[in-house]
Amino acid sequence: MRAGGRPVGIDNSAEQLATAEALQQEFGLVFPLIHGNAEQVPLPDNSFDVAISEYGASSWCDPTLWIPEAARLVRSGGQLIFLRNSTLVELCTAPDAEAAGDRLSRPYADVARINRPDGGTHFQLPTGPMIKLLRQSGFQLDELTEYIAPANAHSDYGYVPPEWASTWPSVELWKATRQ
Repeated sequence: MRAGGRPVGIDNSAEQLATAEALQQEFGLVFPLIHGNAEQVPLPDNSFDVAISEYGASSWCDPTLWIPEAARLVRSGGQLIFLRNSTLVELCTAPDAEAAGDRLSRPYADVARINRPDGGTHFQLPTGPMIKLLRQSGFQLDELTEYIAPANAHSDYGYVPPEWASTWPSVELWKATRQ
């Protein structure tokens, strides 16, 4: 905003939006916050130059719905940037486990839609199908970076122990341009 941008936030969690509103007040940056789902955003076509998801839509929404919706919302030449767990961390986390292990624990084909023990659903379209979906939706993949944590890293998230994350990639950063 201070640099001329016009951000909009969308989240399906009322609690997350309340936190965002409190932070807006604290830092004097007020912009629209929408209580909704990235699979169907109530905004017009070509609304954004950049769409970003940090473990939101990219983890909790069906990619066959949110990626085409992002393509609808992002102007030609605009970018889609998202972070998600690595496919490897999902493959190494057994269905009943609380943390990733050092062995493959589920079939590659079963990682696209993961039903969590707490009743939630997590989406992790494997790499090849994700690239295909991005292309079919009108995006060109610019970058896919897999991050391995430094050996001295620590984490507040128990599902990826620091030892695991410093050995294998636990995070993926995707950048794509709308054609």
